[in-house]
Amino acid sequence: SHAAHATGGTAMLQVHAPISLNASQLQATTIRGHTGKQRPAAHDEMTFGILSRVITQELPYMKSWLQYYAALGVRTFYLVCNYADQHEKVASHLRRLVPAGAAVKLYSPPGNTTAQSGDFALNGDFHGIVDLLQEDYIIGVDPDEYWVLLGNYSSLAAMTKSQPADAYFMKWVIVANDGDHQPLRPPYHGHRMRETKFTGKWMARRSLLQGWGIHTPKWKNLTGRP
Repeated sequence: SHAAHATGGTAMLQVHAPISLNASQLQATTIRGHTGKQRPAAHDEMTFGILSRVITQELPYMKSWLQYYAALGVRTFYLVCNYADQHEKVASHLRRLVPAGAAVKLYSPPGNTTAQSGDFALNGDFHGIVDLLQEDYIIGVDPDEYWVLLGNYSSLAAMTKSQPADAYFMKWVIVANDGDHQPLRPPYHGHRMRETKFTGKWMARRSLLQGWGIHTPKWKNLTGRP
């Protein structure tokens, strides 16, 4: 199994009743790295995307988060913002941060639904989100969570080639950092989440996904286990 490494505090969200939206109803902004082009994949290489929510309180994490996953091979970051009135602020912040060869696609509810939008991004209760995704594998992580690939793997492509699977689950380790200036250095010491409540975070083949779940994928109707 592999380990997940989460740092920083989790931003608090005000929870309202979820709403249901079609993908075509969402505000959408695409931001590419300074080269203006996404990194092409080799003909036999798997491609990777991240699907996550984002709110303005998480913006301080975004630079390191984008750089880290881009280095592991993520090409596209699909970010869903709960609140329409935060869309342009988030987009403006991200325009300075997207690594070369990567792209961010930011989605928000239309402006006239802001007051009712509540937790739609958190719960994924809108239709067609999977239809927006293009990569072979989709990863579900928050902007303050980092996958630590064990062994000698330096990329997600190397891991999936060596250990092929339809889905991968990463267990959480919460690593606290009370210092304002000194970065964390290995070995990391943290608290492991109880497995009875959370399964951790996941990566799954896009072709098997029916919808987005934060802690578990929402599978298509399958005759066997993925």
